[in-house]
Amino acid sequence: STGPINLESFSLQEVQSIQLLVDNQAVDLETPPTKGRSIALEFSFPEPVSVIKVPFTEIPLAAEWGKYLQQQLKRSRQDFSPKVSTDQ
Repeated sequence: STGPINLESFSLQEVQSIQLLVDNQAVDLETPPTKGRSIALEFSFPEPVSVIKVPFTEIPLAAEWGKYLQQQLKRSRQDFSPKVSTDQ
């Protein structure tokens, strides 16, 4: 059978950081390598979960998803930060 296997779900609000891994090395999302055997996005969590790796087949696709999810992560953190009122 084809399609997703070992499906896990998690909330982006639980994620501490997102990294692109190529051949088990963290690489820059903006300038990823062009080749690699194993490609994954690594999501870091607080203990006890620690890390979840989501495999990808193509580096450019993984890099685009990584950038998009990092933006969403930043946005969700801004939404949850305390608002400072400047009303007089």
